[in-house]
Amino acid sequence: MNKRGKFVPIVLCLGSLLSACGGEEAFGKASDNIPVEIVLESDYDNNGQQSSQLGAYNIVADDTTGAFSEEQAFNAVRNYYKSINPDYDNNQDMGDYWDVSRGENGEIVVTYRSYTGSINRYYVDAISGNTYVTEQVPGIIEDEQLTSENFNIKYYLVARG
Repeated sequence: MNKRGKFVPIVLCLGSLLSACGGEEAFGKASDNIPVEIVLESDYDNNGQQSSQLGAYNIVADDTTGAFSEEQAFNAVRNYYKSINPDYDNNQDMGDYWDVSRGENGEIVVTYRSYTGSINRYYVDAISGNTYVTEQVPGIIEDEQLTSENFNIKYYLVARG
């Protein structure tokens, strides 16, 4: 192969790589105030068409100023739980329960005990709404373990269908 035959593919590759690097401004940047739809689950129906369950995130209730009440935190945590566990049905009595209280540092603590015996505690900062989650499984994990879950309850004050 001659020099020209080796040079042309290299130039074409460089040209395609460089053209892919530009255009950063064309798409803009995401903002916390823009609703974002995320595909939570995808299935294919009988016709081979993809059907999706969409979740709208960053939907904020109208009044999110001031401190959150225990009731708001409780409802928001349950809405969050339902959003990550779509099969959860709180109308079935399966031995699980919810509770809300105040923690030692003034945070709101929403406790969920599942029918399996595991206990999740959602620690909600009453001012900011920032929430982190711990898990405890009596007999297996005796101490509360911090999980990787964290969210802000202001995005879950409004229940999603």
